[in-house]
Amino acid sequence: MALQKLNRRFKSDRRLTKKIKTCLKERVFIFLLNQFIKENLEDLMCFGNHTNPSFVLK
Repeated sequence: MALQKLNRRFKSDRRLTKKIKTCLKERVFIFLLNQFIKENLEDLMCFGNHTNPSFVLK
């Protein structure tokens, strides 16, 4: 009886951790995508505007 309860709890926990993991993966992906866009936007702006001081620094 106690073993069944434990198993049931474990199964629901597994389902929950799976949900959490997928949520985290999505969040990390979105975060990385945002970082990538920010960095590339900076580079693109530098190429477009050669008088930009950050272009000289790079």
